[in-house]
This record gives sequence, C-alpha cells and structure tokens, in this order.
Amino acid sequence: MNIFQVLNQRRPSKIVSSKDKLSLIGAKYLQSPEMEDMKSSVKYAKSIQFGLRINTYSMNSVSENSVIEAFRHVICLKHQRKHEKYIISQDNKAKKIFNFWMCLMCYYSVISSLYYLAFQQKDETINGYDIAVWICFLIDLTLNFITEFTNKKGVRIANLKLIAKNYAKFWLVLDIIALLPLAYTGNPNTEYFLRLVRIGKLKRILNLVEKDLIIEKISEMVYKSSGKKKKRLRVFITYAWEIFKKLLRMLFFTYIVACLWYYFVDFIRRKYNPDKNFIDYFNLDEEEVNKKFIKTWYYIFTTLATVGFGDFYAVNKYEMALSFVILILGSTYFAFVMGDIVAVCNLLGDLDGDAKKRITLEMWISFIEREYRVIPISLKEKIVLHYSNFWKNDRLASILNSSQEMHFRLYEISDPFYADLPSRLKKNIIDYIFSDIFYKFKFFFRVFYSIRLEIARFLQPRIFPKNTVILEYGSYAKEVIFANSGDVIMGIKNEDGKYTELLKISSGFTIGDDFLLRNIEAFVEFRAKSNVKAFALPGFVLQEVQKEFKIQVDDYLTEKNSVYSAIFQNANINLDFHRTETNEKEINKEKESLLNKSLYLDIKNADLINETREEKLALSNELTRINFMISGSNTKRKNIISDLKEKLLGTLELIKSLKLDNQTNL
Repeated sequence: MNIFQVLNQRRPSKIVSSKDKLSLIGAKYLQSPEMEDMKSSVKYAKSIQFGLRINTYSMNSVSENSVIEAFRHVICLKHQRKHEKYIISQDNKAKKIFNFWMCLMCYYSVISSLYYLAFQQKDETINGYDIAVWICFLIDLTLNFITEFTNKKGVRIANLKLIAKNYAKFWLVLDIIALLPLAYTGNPNTEYFLRLVRIGKLKRILNLVEKDLIIEKISEMVYKSSGKKKKRLRVFITYAWEIFKKLLRMLFFTYIVACLWYYFVDFIRRKYNPDKNFIDYFNLDEEEVNKKFIKTWYYIFTTLATVGFGDFYAVNKYEMALSFVILILGSTYFAFVMGDIVAVCNLLGDLDGDAKKRITLEMWISFIEREYRVIPISLKEKIVLHYSNFWKNDRLASILNSSQEMHFRLYEISDPFYADLPSRLKKNIIDYIFSDIFYKFKFFFRVFYSIRLEIARFLQPRIFPKNTVILEYGSYAKEVIFANSGDVIMGIKNEDGKYTELLKISSGFTIGDDFLLRNIEAFVEFRAKSNVKAFALPGFVLQEVQKEFKIQVDDYLTEKNSVYSAIFQNANINLDFHRTETNEKEINKEKESLLNKSLYLDIKNADLINETREEKLALSNELTRINFMISGSNTKRKNIISDLKEKLLGTLELIKSLKLDNQTNL
C-alpha cells in the first residue's frame, strides 16, 4: 500500500490535491536514507515542496517515482550550490587573470628548478624572486578551497565541502609537497625535485588560451569581409597553432632531459669519481654556466633526433647505461612528436589536399589511356580543370552525398563525424558553410528556404571557361547552375540557328531551375562571357526534395517568367512568340483542365446541359485567344495549339448536342 492509498483511506470524502500530493512525496523523500548526508539542505527542501513550479494540471498523471526523481534532482542541485555566495566563480575575470599568472609561475618554477638542480645554485636576488613565487603558490592553494569547479557531469559545484573533497583527492598533497621550503634545512636539491610535480599543471596554460577567439580576431584584422580567404586563414592559424604546441612540448622535453642528464653526470662524478666523465672529458666545468647548458642541451637534442655528430658522447659505463634509456624511451617519444609535426606541416602545405588527389587523377587517366586509347589533350585539360576547381571549391568535401540518380537517398550521409552530430549542429554547419550562397541567391532560396540544408548538401563546384555553353537552347536542363562569380550571357536562337545576345548577367542568377521544374526545353541559351565559377545542383535532387517536402513553386515560376518577359520586351522581341513557348506547359494544363471539367460535368452533373450563354461565351473567347497565339507560333507550337483548338471545338459541339437532347426529352 502506497502513500496515496493510505491518504485516501484517511480522507475518503475529499480528493487529494496536487499540492498535497507534491508535499507528501517531498516529505517522504526527505525522510529517505539517501538524504541523511544532506540534513543541512532540509530547509531548502521544505521551501521546494510548495515552491516548485510544476504544472498542477498534469500532477494527477505524474507517478510517485517521477516526482521523487524531480525532488532528487532539485535538492542535489541546491546541495551542490549551497555556498554559492561564498565561492569564487570560474567566470570571475580577476580569477581568470590570476589563473593565467599562476600558469606562468608553474613554468618559471619547473624551468628554474631544473636549471638550479643541474647547473647553478641560487644567489640572493634569485632567492628573493623565489620567495615571491612561493607566496603566490601559497595564495593559490588557499583559493582552491573557495573556487568552484566543474565535475565530470559538467555541473559547476559551489559547495565548500565538495570543493575541499575534490581538491584533496589529488592536487592538495602535491601542492603542499611542492611548497615545502627544504632549502632552508640544507636540502635544496630535494626541494627542486619536489617542485617538479608542477609539470602536471603546465598544460593548463594552453587550455586557458581562447584559441577560437584569437583566431577570429586575427582573421577580422586581416580580412574585413567574410569570404573563402578568411576561412582559409582560420584553418592556417589553427594548423600553425598545433605545430607551435608540438614544438613547444618537444623543446621542453629535451630541456628536461638535458638538465637531468647533467645532474646525473655530476652526481656520478662526485659519488663514484670515475676515470672519465662527460663534464671533465669535454671541459664543461671550465665553461660558463650558459655555455655548459647550451652544449648539454645540444648533445641531448642531437641524440634524441638520432643525428648525433660525434662531438659529444657518453664516456663511462654509467653514462652509457643512461644513454640506452634515453635512446629507447626518449627517441620513441621524439619520433612520435616529430611525426605529428610533419603530418600537420603536410596538411598546412596542402590545405585542399590537391597534391595527392592530382596524382590519383593522373593515374586514373593513365589507366584509361593504357586500356583504351590516348585521350585528346583538349579533353584531358578539361578533365583536369574540372577536378582542380572541384577540389579547390568543394565546401562539403566528404560530407557531400555522392549518390547517383538511380540510387538516390535523401538522408544518406557518407561522413561519419557529420552523421553523428545532432540535427541542430548539422544545420548550423551547413548554414555557416553556405551562408554567402543563401544570401546571394536569396530569390531562389526564398522559396526553398525550408529545405535549403538538404539542397546545400548536394551542391557541387563547377567551372565554365570563357565562351562555354552553360545551358544550350532547345535542350532539357539536367542541373541547376548557381553562377557564383563571372559574367554570363543570355541569348536566343532563331530558326536559322543564329545566336542573338539579350542580356549580360552577373553572378547571383540561377540557370535552368524554371525549365527543370516545368520540364520543358530551354527557350534561351546561357553562355559564359568570362570564366564562370558556379555550384551545380543535380536536377533529380531538386525534383526529389520538392516532391518529398511538397514545395509550392507556382508563384516562383510565375515571377521567373515575368523576368524573361521583361527581358524580351526590352529587347523588342515578339512577346507572344516567347510567351507561347514559355507557357507550353500552362497551355497543356489549361487544355487538360477544360477537358476534365467538361467530362466531369457531363458524368457527374446534369446541369451541364443548362450551360449559360456567358459560360459558352467564355469558351469562345478562349478559342479566339488561342487563334491569336497560333498566328505567331512556329510549326511545332502550331500543332500543339491546333490540337487544343480541335478539342475545344469538340467540347462546344458536345455541349450543343447535350442541350438539344435535353430539349427533346422535355
């Protein structure tokens, strides 16, 4: 028996309200064992019982477990933020600056400790600096007890007990060890060794650097407007930053090994006094401190790089044993770091990846020539030009869906990283990549805005050299061309095949979309007046997405048709002729509509016999209009419209005969 059954037994005549239900569940949860360690949070829970903003309309359908889960979440949240007003936030600007300063102090502490350990003891001036640094670390240790942290679940914790518990798990002991002033007890080298535990904190400075913000600022300074060059600069800076980080790690690693090597050699010389040692054999003890450091670092660097020149080497068994360890472990790490640097440098040198792709393309062409016959030079140049432009301007790269018409899958995505992203991030990526295209061709994407992301995934780069025909007169459009740069000429061909230029079109004009959607032949021809760079959308993609999402394009086609009409009128070309051609599909629709209407009324509605004189007059006017259109059409169009005329005459005769039969029956 649960709490609600007990309550109903005690109060059978009164329905339990949502408020009482919530209060009782909260009281029950507060008495559970899991709340024993949160007794201090009871005062928050009591206020929560009546303060939670829960829709009371839906409380009757909420289970006890779900409400308890809600209490658990809210009370745990309150418990985690219990001392929020006493805690320093992670977003505090002063704390961020202090954190950055402490990262620099960590670098100073590690570098100076290694240097003092191997080459030189501190003087009084340096000792004063170290005291100031020691005070900074002591302040940092104290502040760590009152600074919020983020747990593994990504929740910020502002509870003093939880903060202290988290800090004590690892860094508290290490920070205390690193602060021990053992130099004052006569053990400076031990203090220097203990300070090296701060190496684990060195990577924090890289996390504090807001790389994306810096990249954005630099790109804004170099390029004011957004464009491809600006995006390439961002990629360049990102790769350069990765190279810098890897070089920094490599140099720091060699520095640590060099200092420890010199300390080890000096320790062996003082304790075992071998006949030969690295320091005495190469007279390093007579050199200045800086020269000793440079020569030792040089020896370690050339050893790890496995390019030793033989001017420095190990001279006794102790040094040779350590050299084995350095060569096995150090060289392996060094090789991995150098491999990463080389890989990033290759990416930086070939941002588009054209070099490898071009080699593959050449091999493909060679295979065709070997198996079949030699490809003409002109054709080979066109192939290379196409792919060079494609690789250079392909914005989606592996995200691009390369499905063919017979295997079209609207939601198929080939890139695994893109496929695993949530829908919101996918939309943000596509919007970012094609923001300029959506804006430049806003006349087109105004209609297809709801499916712009689906369309953008199939946009493929194209290049049309000067005087190339983009869409031929009288052909069916297979692609929609988005002319992004360059000049395009629109013209027509007469019956003799002579080309007449109508208009010069700059970038931002879509070519072939209206012919494709109407499924008619192109009545104008588009040619590239200069080198035109564009994006192409396969025609079957546009047809599929329009069908899938039921996009209405009638108004868009009407507006596009008015654009052509204005161009023809401005060029003083027979408007009726072109209107007849552009409206071929509309005429067929009108013909089909009229015939369907007559048959429908004939079968379903006997009132067709009583057609009024006005309706017959409207049909006669339509017939007159078609006769006028026939006078300006060519033979092919005459046959189409004449067929329409004959069927309309047949419709009129049917109306008359039906009316006579009706009169006879009456």
